[in-house]
Amino acid sequence: MAKVEDKILDHEYDGIKEYDNPLPSWWVWLFIGCVVFSIAYVPYMHWGPGKLAIERYEESMLAYYAEHPPVKLAPAEELEAMLADEARVAQGAEIFGVRCAPCHAKDGGGLVGPNLTDDYTLHGYGMEPITKTIFDGVPDKGMQPWNGILTLDEIYSVAVYVHELRGATPEKAKEPQGEPIAD
Repeated sequence: MAKVEDKILDHEYDGIKEYDNPLPSWWVWLFIGCVVFSIAYVPYMHWGPGKLAIERYEESMLAYYAEHPPVKLAPAEELEAMLADEARVAQGAEIFGVRCAPCHAKDGGGLVGPNLTDDYTLHGYGMEPITKTIFDGVPDKGMQPWNGILTLDEIYSVAVYVHELRGATPEKAKEPQGEPIAD
């Protein structure tokens, strides 16, 4: 391939002269190849058998959820029946002492987290709201979701124990937060 001499254009601006250099031929052919590729790619992906990224994403999410169905919490009647199980209350107290006491205090009086013994609630009172709060957590308030850390049975046990804490007299109770519990 013959060497191309640099040509200087006739005009100048503030003492700056401009070269008239052609683009490298590999760059020109790469550009032409991209244009030709796009002429085939766009119809194939938008109107032909090719799938767009969003379609591939939706398919992969459906496949994931088929293999990993979302966890469903027990119905209200089943949760309420757990309240009579003393072994479950004892297991919940043990787990609460290890996992929940750093924020709610050993006796449920509240430290960083709210007081669990008073007649006020932030997220609802009853087995369903308590279980859901433990399961999902309250990330915007700093409570992590426990659904990936504790088993479902352990979450139910902690919920039973927390339900039983109402009316207890903690050593240093935090001031009430939230709405009064309507029985």
